Amino acid sequence: MPIRKSAQTRSLNGAARFRPGWVPWLWVTLPVLAVISFYIYPFITTVYVSFTKTKPMGRIGRFVGIDNYTAVLSDPEFWQSLTNSLIYAVCVVPLMVILPLLLALLVKSHVPGIGFFRALYYLPAISSLVVISLAWRYLLDQRGPINNMLVSWGLDPVPFLSNQWLILFCAMIITLWQACPTT
Repeated sequence: MPIRKSAQTRSLNGAARFRPGWVPWLWVTLPVLAVISFYIYPFITTVYVSFTKTKPMGRIGRFVGIDNYTAVLSDPEFWQSLTNSLIYAVCVVPLMVILPLLLALLVKSHVPGIGFFRALYYLPAISSLVVISLAWRYLLDQRGPINNMLVSWGLDPVPFLSNQWLILFCAMIITLWQACPTT
């Protein structure tokens, strides 16, 4: 009876060497266990817990069926959050594709002052997220430099951090500024 080709390999000296059929399964076991442990089990647990009345850090409570989903779907804050998320995604995702391409063309060009632009362009890539967040918070504050400049020009200060639509717009701008060099 001929030997199956998949079970037969060649050693360094050319002689046939046999490998048991379970060896490939040994290589697959660890990644499969990792996927089950870190993806499938938490997903199933989350779905189950969503049908129970549970406190955030407490034990799993009693089964309540779809009451949690009914409560969320009847909450106006949920719908506002969903609207904000959709607006954010529809505006930011296309711009995160187009804007880096255009900026890459500009970075590659040979115009006067391009060195300063390159440094400014790569600044978010080398800055920590905490520093970026604090800097933008300072800049957009009611008494920050941007509003001080507007007041010095005789304009009213803009409530960047207290108006819901301006916050959303500022979050989009900051996301684009921070993500462009790494996209």
